Amino acid sequence: EGGKYLVIKEWGVRFKVPEGLKNPSYTYNSEFDYPSIKVPTIEALSGCDTKDLFVISRGKVGDRLVDQQIESSHDIAKIGDYYYYLAPVQSSCFGEENSEGEKEVYKVRQQLIEMVKSITAFN
Repeated sequence: EGGKYLVIKEWGVRFKVPEGLKNPSYTYNSEFDYPSIKVPTIEALSGCDTKDLFVISRGKVGDRLVDQQIESSHDIAKIGDYYYYLAPVQSSCFGEENSEGEKEVYKVRQQLIEMVKSITAFN
């Protein structure tokens, strides 16, 4: 939507793209109902398979993972019956913790957390 929003049409929601986050897109995993966010600056880094590095999850109260996220984090947003959040990264994929790749992944992750909190319904 003009680069200002990332629209997840499968969920009927959109996220405001924060300043400094360039051209995010997504691929949708229909089997498990989640979008995997693609960010060109991360995709260009070597040393990692970036598939599913940034995943937005959603669920309802009563779902164990959602309940844990509600209890432990302010980085969650609600639209209708669903809670939305950026799923934790499963592992570090660039090796050394203080590498330039790790720093970029951390920076983008913080931007995506802010983006998820900006969710609005979209038809």
